[in-house]
Amino acid sequence: MADETITKRCPRCKIIKSTNEFSISRFNTAKDKLQTYCKLCHKIFRQTPQYRKRQKVYSKTKKGREIRLIACKKYYAKYPERLQAKNAIAYQIRYYGFPKPSTLMCVLCKKQAQEYHHYLGYTKEHWLDVRPVCKICHKKIHSSIVPSGLSEQPNTEQCKVVASQC
Repeated sequence: MADETITKRCPRCKIIKSTNEFSISRFNTAKDKLQTYCKLCHKIFRQTPQYRKRQKVYSKTKKGREIRLIACKKYYAKYPERLQAKNAIAYQIRYYGFPKPSTLMCVLCKKQAQEYHHYLGYTKEHWLDVRPVCKICHKKIHSSIVPSGLSEQPNTEQCKVVASQC
């Protein structure tokens, strides 16, 4: 018997695609246990204002807060050094006059900073080696480093490459 690839039609883009192009449904309500829309359409939909508005409302519900708490616990269980580095900065801000990132300018795009970036990594000796960055630049730094497989802990050269893109 020939190798048959299973296909499914995405109702949003109306294209018949391989089941590899559909994510697994968390709720498993579908017969094939796949999401209704293909990955590309789902990604585009998540960027729409109505989706973001719905997520904002959901995140304020009791269930939404519980889900977020579970996700945070899983993340920090996987990366405990990041939580320790974040807490070290918070401690310095609260008790030793370390400036809040919102009082500084982003080192990359010169807009108001919102977060600190641990540019030397999350090891204990580098907990206080941070630079103020805005959320957009911080996301660009990490999205350009992690997917390309360079490292979980970016070095200053990688940050300079991202700075030129901002």
